[in-house]
Amino acid sequence: MPASALKEYRYARGYILEKRTNRSLILHLNQVSTESENVQQTMNANLADAIRMMGRWVEPELKDIWLTCVAQMSDERIVLLCDNYDVFQERVGREDAQNFWDVLDAAAARLPGLRVVVAGRESVYHCNEIRVLESGLANEPLDSLSPIDSEKLLRDNLGVTDPAFCEAVYTRLVVQQTSIVG
Repeated sequence: MPASALKEYRYARGYILEKRTNRSLILHLNQVSTESENVQQTMNANLADAIRMMGRWVEPELKDIWLTCVAQMSDERIVLLCDNYDVFQERVGREDAQNFWDVLDAAAARLPGLRVVVAGRESVYHCNEIRVLESGLANEPLDSLSPIDSEKLLRDNLGVTDPAFCEAVYTRLVVQQTSIVG
């Protein structure tokens, strides 16, 4: 990503988030009792939803500046790995998942070389409710990692040179996990 695009994005993002921070929520309760001096009333306000809506107001602006920034990489091949997607989908509702996939759909329209890989231990939720997922989710399981590929990955990417350690990692993370899942 060009440094100038990233700098512009960070500046605009900071401005938008500052605007959100400066918005305020005022709750005013005026209570008058004519029958008794000792009347006590309780008022419940759904402040969590109101605060969440304040955050929602800036999402379109943030989306637009992010898309403008990433559009400058339109000639690049980009793979976005959403690892542990199952954790994300457990923590957010359908609306937030919809927003996430809408942003990725808009990014894919601007970045023909964008590929999104979703990894997790559970199937993706809302496949029939979110338009992007309806048409593009292959849901293909990955082949198991071989001991040779595991060792190469550890050696080349992490600098691990001890074969016994490589074998122990493979046994712990691949063999045992496969037997638990399978």
